[in-house]
Amino acid sequence: MDHYCTVRDKFLAELEKNHESVVFTERGVHGGTYGGKFVAYDYAAWLNPGFKYAAYKVLDDYFTGELQHRNSLSAQLNMKCHEFDQKKDMASFCGQGLAAWRYTKPGLIAEINSLANQLQITIPGLPG
Repeated sequence: MDHYCTVRDKFLAELEKNHESVVFTERGVHGGTYGGKFVAYDYAAWLNPGFKYAAYKVLDDYFTGELQHRNSLSAQLNMKCHEFDQKKDMASFCGQGLAAWRYTKPGLIAEINSLANQLQITIPGLPG
């Protein structure tokens, strides 16, 4: 416990040095004294190892580029869905489009499914 208190005190000093809220007070009906968000994160990580792991996992995904990759996949999926809707509308307006749609549709559906599968987020401990 002494080690945690020493580390906590250094952490609070670091927050203050960087002008982050350690505690703040709100006036009024719902007023009170509250800990800043980084204090809350630190306390939650100390109380719950699962929270600590999840926070580190998000940081790791960010630093390894995995979060950007998911955002990119999400954008690609949105674009493919938009393209699918546009071509579906075009196909309903003209017979030639309908004939071409027969060949275009399976490829677009395959790409949408592939991107959606890559975008699936897995939560540790739950069946995939």
